[in-house]
Amino acid sequence: MNLRQLNYGSEVLYRNFNIDLLKLLACIAVVTMHTIHNGLSLFNTIVAYLCGFAVPVFYVSSGYFLMNKEKITQRYIVGKISSMIRVVLLWSAPVALFAEITKSALGRAENVSVAIIFRNSFCYPFFQKGYMGQFWYIGTMIILYLLLPILHKVIYGRKNRWVIIWVTFVLVSIGIQIGSLFVGAPLQKNVIQTCRLWTAIQYFLLGGGADYFVNWLRSRLTVRQHLVLLVAWTIFIAIYQVLVGQYIIHDNHPEFFYDDLWMIVWVVLLISFILRISLQKKLCQIINVLSPLTMGVYIFHPLVNKVGRYLLDIRTTSTAVFYSVTILGISFIAIHLFSKLSFSKYFLKF
Repeated sequence: MNLRQLNYGSEVLYRNFNIDLLKLLACIAVVTMHTIHNGLSLFNTIVAYLCGFAVPVFYVSSGYFLMNKEKITQRYIVGKISSMIRVVLLWSAPVALFAEITKSALGRAENVSVAIIFRNSFCYPFFQKGYMGQFWYIGTMIILYLLLPILHKVIYGRKNRWVIIWVTFVLVSIGIQIGSLFVGAPLQKNVIQTCRLWTAIQYFLLGGGADYFVNWLRSRLTVRQHLVLLVAWTIFIAIYQVLVGQYIIHDNHPEFFYDDLWMIVWVVLLISFILRISLQKKLCQIINVLSPLTMGVYIFHPLVNKVGRYLLDIRTTSTAVFYSVTILGISFIAIHLFSKLSFSKYFLKF
């Protein structure tokens, strides 16, 4: 792993700030994707598509650490899954309770029911439903953690096996995407994001083998050449997804391109570029402050967005951009302040 040392007085930290930077960029991208008002204009649609790397990179960053751990124990898996369930309940239960009480008070629903509260706080969030549908991602991560011991045992330290298994999932993803192109609609739409495991496992395994791509590209391209290739491919991706989304699959949601071959290549170019560059100490210090907030921002921003959409009617591109930046800023500031509380770790870490 590409670890870097950061000194804070007497404290010495060893962290992979390149991966932290990837997570931070993915967090910013996912908030932008959810708030840019995709479809309002061509510019908004392009921005939304360019933010589509967010979810794949979240999987990649998790796979990078988990698939490269020397040992995966049952206690570790149980602890992580328990922590994820705790985080979901601590956020979704109060939100569900508040929402149901408010609806009841306004006469929009029957009296508050324990069964409804339980459904909306524990069952629905993992399956992209209810008030906290963003927890579908944690639902997928729970499944990945359950599969982790098998994946790790089969692949760890065995590059040839990793290549075979990863390529297999890539081919499955490409096959589904080609099917979408032929039928003129996203086949993935028939499966909730929690259960699109072919996509999740493919990018998770890509994270585990990311260093292979870094070393391969480092031996063939300079950093400058790599950057030029990444920029060129990014421009291609924007044009390609706009055309395919509008004229072939007739859907402009970025999630329906995660399985696309060109998207996979884009993610490979992006993560390998970020992993190979050297980060300045000052940038590492900024990343060190912001990176721990990313999960909290991911969880919290949809709530801010719901309030914002209720208060504002976005009709212009410039207003949409201002709105997106504002939601991002509010989310980071709120989670930063919340992280100062002693009990916040139970809400933000797993």
